[in-house]
Amino acid sequence: MPEGRNMKPKEKLILIGVDGATWKIINPLIEDGKLPTFELFVSEGAYGTLESTVPPNTPPAWTSIFTGVNPGKHGITDFSIREEDGSFHLPHRKMRGVHTIWSLTNLYDLKCIVINDPVTYPPEKVNGIMTTGLLTPPGSKNYVWPKDKLTEINSAANGYLFELNKEFYDAVRKGKEAKACSLATEFDVKLTKTFLYLMSNYEWDIASIIYVSSDRLQHYYWDNKELLRSYYVNLDKQIHRILDVAPNATVILVSDHGFRSVKKYFYINTYLYNKGLLRVKKSIIRRLCISMHLTREKIADMLERSNLLGLFDILIRFLPIRIEMLPPASELDAALIDYANSIAFAYGYRGIYLNSNNATILKNITKMIENIKDEDNRVISRVYYSKDVVWGPYSYRSPALYVYPEGEYIISTRINNNIFGFGSASERLLTGDHDVEGIFAIYGRNIKKLRVNNSIKTWDIAPTLLHLLGMPIPTYMDGKVLKDIFKDTSEPFQRSIKYLKNVDHKVIKRKIIHLKK
Repeated sequence: MPEGRNMKPKEKLILIGVDGATWKIINPLIEDGKLPTFELFVSEGAYGTLESTVPPNTPPAWTSIFTGVNPGKHGITDFSIREEDGSFHLPHRKMRGVHTIWSLTNLYDLKCIVINDPVTYPPEKVNGIMTTGLLTPPGSKNYVWPKDKLTEINSAANGYLFELNKEFYDAVRKGKEAKACSLATEFDVKLTKTFLYLMSNYEWDIASIIYVSSDRLQHYYWDNKELLRSYYVNLDKQIHRILDVAPNATVILVSDHGFRSVKKYFYINTYLYNKGLLRVKKSIIRRLCISMHLTREKIADMLERSNLLGLFDILIRFLPIRIEMLPPASELDAALIDYANSIAFAYGYRGIYLNSNNATILKNITKMIENIKDEDNRVISRVYYSKDVVWGPYSYRSPALYVYPEGEYIISTRINNNIFGFGSASERLLTGDHDVEGIFAIYGRNIKKLRVNNSIKTWDIAPTLLHLLGMPIPTYMDGKVLKDIFKDTSEPFQRSIKYLKNVDHKVIKRKIIHLKK
């Protein structure tokens, strides 16, 4: 077992995350000579395809990267998590059931810097500095640990942001593509400034930064390759600045998932409703709107013509109005989904939940979903049983089925008049959706030049990082150390992988104190 700070870590590590990054975008730009920093990883390091979690979504995937386990063990299964009482909640740090890399390095007195962790809120009390990201509530000031670093971080970033703000989404909605791209890059620059400042002024053994603008832009501009080209060229420069600050560090570059094109919507809850599997409960106000042929989209169209759509968006987003009081999204949406009394319903990202454990119902629904056709087009590429892809004490939070769309279809849980369509005004803004294949690349003095052909799992990242730091791997981790990426003559290749059965804070700290004496 390492001896804490009395024994220096084997080497400094930097983990750079690029949310949604895919070789589909990066490789052509490398070939054109536009991404010299990304090219460095590919030409001088090891790289391959990282297979995302099921589902391929930000909260479960980044959490698996940071913890070394599948979503059934860490508990962050989606953007909305279903508890045992049937209620859904946004995920937060206290729902996470295992240690992160940062809490494990704490136990060995190693120092870390973590910028824009998208799946942690409130911030973790790390042995170093952390800022939170995506899951931070709007307006919160509790996004920095230690809290007394808040002013310093705001000054370093010239106004720190933990997520792209409303101005970005306004630019997207109004068709101001150049403005949206500029705001995304400005957001990245703020993160980089913060990261470089902290790396230069504070001690660290492992440092991490997660860029998320890539994901947001690819959702809205996947079909605009010139815009994405411009964004990635600027991102390449940000990453180069990081490498310049720590030229001797080993640097790992990963994404949580990839991306794919979308053209047409499959309204899965409408399908379940038509099959008699999903029940609805009526809303008087929504039924009144339907009798007047008023839907949310029609109201939005009228307000847009009157230049009042922005006000409508603000009212919908921020006022404490119950969902029953909102105008319906479609005429069928005059009814709300009765989750408690439905046989099956879709919720969250690509998940179908059942309100019983009836194996026959599960099998029949699976068969129906697999055979859905839109005219002659296959709609679903694969249906996974949750028990086959998620395991652990929190697997009950997962849906019964995960549904993966075929080709350029995207799944929506919104109830619509039709099973297939091209989306509402807001849905039509989306041209990209998550794909399974993300990126993995690593560069450093101990890393061989290698294209990794074997599948790399999200949960392989944490144990590989721990091994590079000279730490043992907790036996509960699902991931493996990617030992093939190390040079045969290197220290991490020749050193045996050590494992740790007991990951109790107090036990480990007593052992470290004993070793220091």
